[in-house]
Amino acid sequence: HGGWYPDRKTRLVRRGKARWTGMDPHDKLVAEGETRPLGGELAHFTYRNFSHQLKIIDKFSDVAVEEYVKAGRRFSLFMFLFHPPVKFFECYVWKLGFLDGWPGLVIAAASAFYVRTKYVKLWEKTRNPKAAP
Repeated sequence: HGGWYPDRKTRLVRRGKARWTGMDPHDKLVAEGETRPLGGELAHFTYRNFSHQLKIIDKFSDVAVEEYVKAGRRFSLFMFLFHPPVKFFECYVWKLGFLDGWPGLVIAAASAFYVRTKYVKLWEKTRNPKAAP
């Protein structure tokens, strides 16, 4: 639940018949032509523990902010204040993360923290250095 499962991704493609789209670190492989699901599931345990998850959040937020800066995106106080709680609600309530108990709560909180982290880092990257305290 919580938006992490099922996480369907294109995994096998004929060479030269797909391209990467989206924004790093959440880019995706898009195949040319018809796709179909493979039978079975791929168990992917993303994090060893919470400390590892925080390290990945730090790394992915750096990559995302670099993409934002390249695209000319600026810090928004409105988005800083409202996007993280909306992300928490999306993961925990809308996508039923609460059904996963404690792990669902941690995932929702970490997802909201990731969003907030990106806004703080974007502010740091794009603020006027003369206005720094």
